[in-house]
Amino acid sequence: MKLEVSRAVFDGAILKRGFWLYLVDVVTTGGRRAVYVGRTGDTSSPYAASLFARMTGHLNDRKSARANSLLKRLVEQDLACEDCSYRLVGIGPIFKQQATMDEHKPLRDQMAGLERAVADYLREKGYDVLGDHPRPRMVEAELLATTLNLVDQEFGVPPNKQMRTRPAQAMVPRH
Repeated sequence: MKLEVSRAVFDGAILKRGFWLYLVDVVTTGGRRAVYVGRTGDTSSPYAASLFARMTGHLNDRKSARANSLLKRLVEQDLACEDCSYRLVGIGPIFKQQATMDEHKPLRDQMAGLERAVADYLREKGYDVLGDHPRPRMVEAELLATTLNLVDQEFGVPPNKQMRTRPAQAMVPRH
C-alpha cells in the first residue's frame, strides 16, 4: 500500500480575528503560477474573520458554499485545487475587529482599497492575478507604502516576467 504525506505548517497568529490582507501564491503541477489577493472584513456585518477561517472558506467545495471565490477562480481556469500548491502570505491583522457596523465600515472600505491597490501593483509587475477586485478607494499612503514593501519582500520579481516600471498609486484622503 502506498500512502502520501501532505503538510501544512502555519503561524498561530493567523488564528487572530481582524482585518487581514492576504496573498495566495498558487502553483500548478505544470508550473503555472498565479496570485490571489484578498482581505478579511465582512461587507454585511461588523465581523472580520481570522485568516485561517477565511482560507478554509476559500477552498470549500460544497455546492452550498458561498465564500469560496479562490476555488471558483481556479475552476474558471480549469485547474483542480487539489493539484495545486499554495503559499499563503498574510499581512495583519492590520486593524482589530470592530464592535459596530459604523466603526467597521471605514476600515472595511480602506481594506478594500488596499486589496485593489496590491492586486493592481502585482499585475503591473507582471503577475497573473486571479479574480476581480473592488473599485479603487482611499488608502492611507503610509499603509500602502508599508504593505507594498512587505509584498515586494515576499514576491519580488515574478519568474519569467518582465518588470514594468509604473508603481501603484497611493490614494490619500483629502481633508
